[in-house]
Amino acid sequence: MEKSFESKIVASNKELTKKEQVKLKSLDDCISLDTAIEGHDDSLIIDLDYYAQMEVHNENSKKDKDYTKLIMVDKNGQKYITGSTPFIRTFMDIVEDMEDSDEEWQLKCYRRPSANYQDRDFFSCSIL
Repeated sequence: MEKSFESKIVASNKELTKKEQVKLKSLDDCISLDTAIEGHDDSLIIDLDYYAQMEVHNENSKKDKDYTKLIMVDKNGQKYITGSTPFIRTFMDIVEDMEDSDEEWQLKCYRRPSANYQDRDFFSCSIL
């Protein structure tokens, strides 16, 4: 029997146990980045503990059946999730640039009006 929904953790900045992987794949307790930013003057500061990228195959999706989700866990254990390609790209650049640094840093997540699509926003982030 073919599964209509599958998800798999494909990357993380720390070694995840099987239990941690299963917990990350359970998205019921994640806050969508869109929702989190909306309640904080269109920006949100995340004190990042760790992150994971998850590949999803969803036969019931109205758009792409295969897509990537980024799950960020803050130091209080709150999980945030986004599928925004611009956000994920910028986030990964920051993480890679800070990989060998021992400096403390936080992530400022925000939405901005799209230059390409009228009445639409895009998500991005910067380092604090």
